[in-house]
Amino acid sequence: MKRAMWGFTAVIFLIGGLAGCAHLCVSKDTAKEGPTSQTQPAPTLVVVNPVKLDKDVKVVIIGAGFQPGQELFVLFKGHDGVLTNIGYALKPDPVPNNQGAWTTTWTCGDHLREDIREGVYTLIVATPDYRFLALAPVAFYK
Repeated sequence: MKRAMWGFTAVIFLIGGLAGCAHLCVSKDTAKEGPTSQTQPAPTLVVVNPVKLDKDVKVVIIGAGFQPGQELFVLFKGHDGVLTNIGYALKPDPVPNNQGAWTTTWTCGDHLREDIREGVYTLIVATPDYRFLALAPVAFYK
């Protein structure tokens, strides 16, 4: 009797699990209309690390997943937590192409280079109204 009850319970759980999976995997709209288009992934920021602190400090920054042609600000978060817009020191400007990707090089100026010490900092990509879209660490060493 116990063995039959366990078997019956297992079958009920198996059927319930399959029904739940089928409901989650195939909705009515998908079954009627076919697959929907993919949503755009969240923006991604990559920094070529680590960066040597010497006379000519250059940081390569790469972005993907942004809106094509979107205006972007790149901010540096210093050891004191202050955000600095480094757009003036980026060549070329970070403007996403048709695929939403871009690359630029940051040449650290004298005033900012003096504030950068060995360690890990944060670069942030934001909209002109300072809504953060993506961030990445940048590591400096001597």
